[in-house]
Amino acid sequence: MDARRRLEKMRRLIDVQERLCRMAEAKLADIERRQAELSRAQTDILASLNADEPLHGMFVETMARHLHRLACHAAELEEARRSQAQLVLNEAMKLKRVERYTARVARVSREQEDKRSLAEILDALQARATQA
Repeated sequence: MDARRRLEKMRRLIDVQERLCRMAEAKLADIERRQAELSRAQTDILASLNADEPLHGMFVETMARHLHRLACHAAELEEARRSQAQLVLNEAMKLKRVERYTARVARVSREQEDKRSLAEILDALQARATQA
């Protein structure tokens, strides 16, 4: 396969890897958004537990159970965030490797093109010299 076609394939691979990286980053942002929402919900429940309301005692047990469920969900989200952050890092590293390899392929392609051009010039000069 000539270097030009390899370079085109590598550029397509970069596009795919960039999309994969963006998708992983978007998923991480979604997890972080859900963590922020969960944190706000926990803060709201704690604020209502600390408030002095006349009917407050009737709902303490229910709110405590809900707060416990939110804490369990927060732990799950934190694990998902750590996992996704590692995936984002891996995708970014893959992208960098592909970019470096593509730069090498581009350099080889340019060198081959330069050699072809030089050979054409030399052939033209030789043909002119034999005609004269």
